[in-house]
Amino acid sequence: ATTGSTIASGQFDAALAIVRSLVAEGRRTLVTVQFGHNDQKIAPPESMGANLTIMVDAIRAAKGEPVLVTSLTRRNFLSNGTVDDALEPWAEETLLIAQQEGTHSLDLHKTSIDYITAIGPDAAHRLNRLPDDNTHLNTNGTIVFGRCALYIGFLRVVSKPAIRQNGGRAHERQLSWYLAACVEPST
Repeated sequence: ATTGSTIASGQFDAALAIVRSLVAEGRRTLVTVQFGHNDQKIAPPESMGANLTIMVDAIRAAKGEPVLVTSLTRRNFLSNGTVDDALEPWAEETLLIAQQEGTHSLDLHKTSIDYITAIGPDAAHRLNRLPDDNTHLNTNGTIVFGRCALYIGFLRVVSKPAIRQNGGRAHERQLSWYLAACVEPST
């Protein structure tokens, strides 16, 4: 799905209905929005950015808190072992919209590039759903990058109010657990 198809199909309206119901129950409702892979195939980053702006505004109108998440990198490597990063313009657009809209953002794109650079091509490809599928993840890949998103989400979104209430200090036990979770599971 792309940002445009998600809005046009009514899927986004259905998600907003859920947001409204959770907010009505008095729940803090964080709404993660991640696009890029499919938008890259059909339109320039600015097109995706315009749709993200629509989504952020609608989420806020529903009293939810939007969290824009950059795309997970594809696990493509150049012959010299560095990551071939074709998604950077879409990741940058996501961060730009988050900044312009003053909303939360998680840079999973950068985190995933740092991670696969550290582990190298062979280990990175063991996270592929299929041998030649450098976009989708198998179970281990889902765990690894899910934990990374959880960790950076905890630091950037969830913990900020708690840190402010704690005299500017993070809760060390929670942070160390999230840091430890952001590693490749053993198989």
